[in-house]
Amino acid sequence: MLNRSARGLINLCYAYFFISFFQGGVITEYFFINRLNEVP
Repeated sequence: MLNRSARGLINLCYAYFFISFFQGGVITEYFFINRLNEVP
């Protein structure tokens, strides 16, 4: 049971890291495009 819960916790952390990394990349690209459009 300990092995199963540990594996579930690792999968949860991996999914959270992947989602946060994906959102961070999208937000970074969004702000970079906005700044590029603002500066002539």
